[in-house]
Amino acid sequence: MNVNIGYSQVTVAPGQNIQTAINQMALVGGTVFLTNGIHYVNNDLILANNVTIRGENGVGTVIDFGNHPYGIRIKGSNVYNTGTASVNVAV
Repeated sequence: MNVNIGYSQVTVAPGQNIQTAINQMALVGGTVFLTNGIHYVNNDLILANNVTIRGENGVGTVIDFGNHPYGIRIKGSNVYNTGTASVNVAV
């Protein structure tokens, strides 16, 4: 796992822990960059404020939860604010 805090980006290769990278970026805000390949995940990914997950490209980067009921969850800390969650798929 390559951590570039000055650039606010963590690079994650297949086999590395995506949630750990999200947690690191939650401290400063930034991007979790997934390199091409299949990223197998066996739990929910909990996305934090000011953290973006970005794949190397739209067809070569896959997050595979298998046949489990897991996914990406977005949680906020202030129930009185509304916000926007956006998902962009670039091909």
